[in-house]
Amino acid sequence: MTTHFQNIKQFILAVLILVALPAKVDAVSVSLQTSSDVHAKDVFVVDVILNTEEQSVNTVEGEVVISDATQNFEIRDVSVAGSGFTMWPRKPSLSAKGDVIAFTGGVPGGVKGNVVLFKVAVFARNPSELRISPKELIAY
Repeated sequence: MTTHFQNIKQFILAVLILVALPAKVDAVSVSLQTSSDVHAKDVFVVDVILNTEEQSVNTVEGEVVISDATQNFEIRDVSVAGSGFTMWPRKPSLSAKGDVIAFTGGVPGGVKGNVVLFKVAVFARNPSELRISPKELIAY
């Protein structure tokens, strides 16, 4: 009798795990937006925006790569102020080399549409090209 009861418990546990696991959302993208023209010796803010493609997303994790071949830019701050995500198991943080921002964020109930993930404050030493692009992005 106890073996039968243990099998039922294991089956119920397996079903609960399968139901509770979040589903990976494939159709999301990241874009960047700045609200001002950039000039030499300016600090400007880049909004890193998640587009959920109208799917509900409650968890996102990934990395954003910063490419600055000319060394004309300096990341001054990474902030979650104004983010659509309220829980940060891994707040967006800059790597020691200053070329990757890694993050894991969540929001109860999920979000849809274009949502600010975080903001990056950048100092421009001289006019040049700065590339910020997602390396890995997983949304649930």
